[in-house]
Amino acid sequence: MLTYQPDITPRLPQQRDMGIGIIGAGGIITYGHMPGYRKAGLNVVGIASRTEESVARQAAQWAIPWHGTDWRRLLDLPAVQIVDVTYPFDEERLIIVREAAARGKHILMQKPMAHSMETAREMVEIAERYGVLLAVNQNARWAPQYRAARQAIEDGLLGDVYLLIHEMQSTQDAQDWFINRWHGEAERFQILEYSVHHLDLMRFWTGLEPARVQASIARKPQQRARGEMIAAIQLAFPNQALGLVMDDNAAYPPAEGFSRFKIEGTRGLIEGATVGDVGFRIRAEALGEGVHTIPLDGQWFPDGFVGTMGELMCAIEEGREPSISGRDNLKTLELIFAAYRSAA
Repeated sequence: MLTYQPDITPRLPQQRDMGIGIIGAGGIITYGHMPGYRKAGLNVVGIASRTEESVARQAAQWAIPWHGTDWRRLLDLPAVQIVDVTYPFDEERLIIVREAAARGKHILMQKPMAHSMETAREMVEIAERYGVLLAVNQNARWAPQYRAARQAIEDGLLGDVYLLIHEMQSTQDAQDWFINRWHGEAERFQILEYSVHHLDLMRFWTGLEPARVQASIARKPQQRARGEMIAAIQLAFPNQALGLVMDDNAAYPPAEGFSRFKIEGTRGLIEGATVGDVGFRIRAEALGEGVHTIPLDGQWFPDGFVGTMGELMCAIEEGREPSISGRDNLKTLELIFAAYRSAA
């Protein structure tokens, strides 16, 4: 029986001491960015956020040399070469991009890049005008199971892909930490802030841009969150492949959470999951009979964050656009807003 082991290790640059300055000190820093950067041996030189308490806590926990509540002072640090933006607010993000680019700093922007196409395009144009790289933190592309799926498709194990399904279930609407932060007050949530991962994966897996988008959104009766928490999205690709995304973030508690996917092709089938029954299984003619369960190293958190920052740093070192560039991400945002138009 043949064996298969996809290469999913995030690439890192030869020069790993590029200075990183983080703007924002929320939970994503604790669980994603900093564990990933420490694992990869990257050089975080400063962190800024709105509140002294939160930024001081992060600086102490991760031994970050500089911290403060004024991100402009962070940008003034000569050691900062890359600005890692995690703020969830559009207007200030745009100001940060403008001032960081004017100082010659490269930028990694948290997804979604912006809450409107106009703002997103302006961000991209600013970065290009100043000759700096703008990347978007679509970290799901480096989750081991998702990246292994892309590798198997590229290696031809599935033949012609014709059906891609991603399903997610969670109970975040029942969680106080979620409702009492900006998530609970967001006018739009599920598609813009969460399904953005899964829609971007459809582009990543197929290498194609959908020709049509159809979507429906829903709110659970007596839902606590302001924005939609349930979304069903269908993508039709120009080669007739069909993509389906079904996200339920208001499942009846204590429902067991899951995040799973299936990709069908003319010569094989992949099934995987990143939450719940975590795993990666493939049936393919090229691998012989039976189901092959492939062991994968790493986890989405924090390896996905190693992947995105590593990709930006490699692009800087190699003088090229990152695969997760702001201009590429405009196409993912177009799906997001097309889905909202369809749902309306």
